[in-house]
Amino acid sequence: MSQTDTGASRVRLRDAYRFFMPLMLTAELTMVSHAIVAGFLARMDNPAPILAAYSIAFFFHSTMGSPLWACQMVSVSYIRDRASVRRMLAFSAQVMCAVGWVWLALGLTPLGDRVFGDAFGLRPEVVRDARLCTTLLFLMLPLVAVRSVMYATMMRARRTLLVSYGTVVRLIALGAALPLLSLWLDGAVVGAAAIICCISVETTYSVLFAWPIYRRFEPRSRPLPRYREIWVFAWPIMVMHAAEQGVNFLVSLFLGRLPRPELALAAYGVVDSILKVLLSPLRNLTLTLQALAQTRTDLYVIGVFCVQITLIFAAVLALAFIPAVNDFALRGAMGLTDEIADYAGLALGIGVPLALMMGLAATTRGLLITCRSTAVLALSSGLRLVAVAAVGGLGVAVAADNGAALGLFALTAAFGVEGAILLVKTLQLKRRGKLNPGG
Repeated sequence: MSQTDTGASRVRLRDAYRFFMPLMLTAELTMVSHAIVAGFLARMDNPAPILAAYSIAFFFHSTMGSPLWACQMVSVSYIRDRASVRRMLAFSAQVMCAVGWVWLALGLTPLGDRVFGDAFGLRPEVVRDARLCTTLLFLMLPLVAVRSVMYATMMRARRTLLVSYGTVVRLIALGAALPLLSLWLDGAVVGAAAIICCISVETTYSVLFAWPIYRRFEPRSRPLPRYREIWVFAWPIMVMHAAEQGVNFLVSLFLGRLPRPELALAAYGVVDSILKVLLSPLRNLTLTLQALAQTRTDLYVIGVFCVQITLIFAAVLALAFIPAVNDFALRGAMGLTDEIADYAGLALGIGVPLALMMGLAATTRGLLITCRSTAVLALSSGLRLVAVAAVGGLGVAVAADNGAALGLFALTAAFGVEGAILLVKTLQLKRRGKLNPGG
């Protein structure tokens, strides 16, 4: 396999930008795909119970599926040749079997009635649709397992533009599936079925375009890692993904206990959706470090790149301090009422420190994963949730007036605590001379 395929050539800043920019587009398009489903369901008759059933099913899917979503990040660290690609497919299958029973238990047994009905207080017809959606979403697990390894193969070859094209293919398939499926299906199930259809198309695309790259790999360039080694490396990353999915849920619990909970939750939801679109690409700094860093010099070059990207995104968020921009985003683009827009306006400005903390966390995650020092990720993920609980609890205690701002402060504190812990660990490795790609 060539140097370009393995990523072994010396990394320059422009290489990092070429690798990162398609991933940034992919992150934005992924957020758009979720918005398309929600927007389609919202236009159905009596949309509230439909959205409730789909949202709660997808929430569980995202949270419980976190270990499987982590397989892409794990695969980027281990794929080097054809044998390692097959090993990561087998590992992803192990992860799928470890978590897949939860979907079947919620969708096909009375446990689903207790979770969706008793715990969340949903009506019987909403519970029924939530269980149907959960059962359908089980079909996504093998698709995601394969897609994750295929996309990791593309990233190892620095072909991230192919990943972006895959997301475009997914959007096109989703746009076709939603209206067609609505001819035969009703309610929230349309959304779940459409997701399965578009992911099936995207997974097929990923296999077709990863295959030539796979064929260019050497049959085996080094001894295969044992499954135990991969699990030891991977479980903190899985915890990290699960904690990230749980942060917004924990924030919502505290906002629901403020003096004006409906306004707090509504405004926070709007600001969070805006910031997800604007800041989600920062998470790909971790993958950029994983895929490109092969030497200490590479770590320095890509570290400079991560700082530059973080400052660029923080500067974009600083535009929210301009009243005209703030009004356009909230009243113009989002169409909010004056009450919600005024309430959310302050929170949008908190996106600047949030961007800085997200960049710090993503960069230090990437450094530690690249150096095969992942155990601390589990600790930092747990303390991230503790930080959210501390800020949220303080806000409830003082009856905070602006719930949207409280939510953004909690998110900033969470990423700040995580980034600080991981930075300390990174500096410790550097002092010991152990900050080396591959450990």
